[in-house]
Amino acid sequence: MNDAISQCHKLLVASGIVAGSQSERCTHGMIRELMEAQAVATLPKLYVDFMTLMGRSRSFLVGSDIMYPEVKGNKEGLTELLMEEWPEHNLDTSSVFVFYGHQGYQYSFFFVDSASDDPCVHYYLFNEKAFKVASESFSKWLTEAVDYTLKGYL
Repeated sequence: MNDAISQCHKLLVASGIVAGSQSERCTHGMIRELMEAQAVATLPKLYVDFMTLMGRSRSFLVGSDIMYPEVKGNKEGLTELLMEEWPEHNLDTSSVFVFYGHQGYQYSFFFVDSASDDPCVHYYLFNEKAFKVASESFSKWLTEAVDYTLKGYL
C-alpha cells in the first residue's frame, strides 16, 4: 500500500469522514467491473490502492461520482459531454480512465497507457475548450481533495 494513500485514509478515518470498515473497501472483482465498464485493461497501482481502502465510502466527496459503483458511468458521461459541448475535441477516450465526475459538468481522468503507478490527473470542465492538468499525480490530487475536505471546502 502506498504511503500517500494510507495517510489520506488515516486522516479521513481520524476525522470521522470515513469509517475505515471492510464495507467501504472494493474487492478485486469490483475493481475489474470498473475496468470493464470503462473498457481499460489496466489501472495505476495507486488508484487500485485507493479503491481497495475506501472505494465504497459514501461520505467522502459527497455529490461526486468517485466511488464504486457510480464511477462506472464516468467515461460515458465525459464522452457525452464532449460530444455535446466540444465535438471537435482530440481526446482518445479509449486511453483514459475517468475516476471522478461531478454533477455531469466536470470530469477528472488519467491515461491508462502511462507507465506510471501514480499518473498525472487531467480534467475537463463544461463550456471550456481545453483539457487541463489538475495535478501532477493521482496521489497529490487525492491528498489535496482530503485536505480541502478536512478544511470544510468540499
